[in-house]
Amino acid sequence: MNSFNNDNFKNFKDLASFLDTLNPYEFTTISIIAAFIITPNLELDEQYSLGNFFLLLGQTIITINSQEILNNKYKNSKKC
Repeated sequence: MNSFNNDNFKNFKDLASFLDTLNPYEFTTISIIAAFIITPNLELDEQYSLGNFFLLLGQTIITINSQEILNNKYKNSKKC
């Protein structure tokens, strides 16, 4: 049975909504604290791998977002 469904991803939307309410300093502080909590229990190669995973995740989200913005801009310009 596939354990991934829309209910599982609702928490990511809640997290994203929460992060949107933070100012830049709070946002950065939470990121730093999370890194300090996660990394002590990982070997150096595990830290490197997880860090690269998060970088790729972030870059993918940014790429998807940029394409959506471009598509919406294109759709809106065709309506005029």
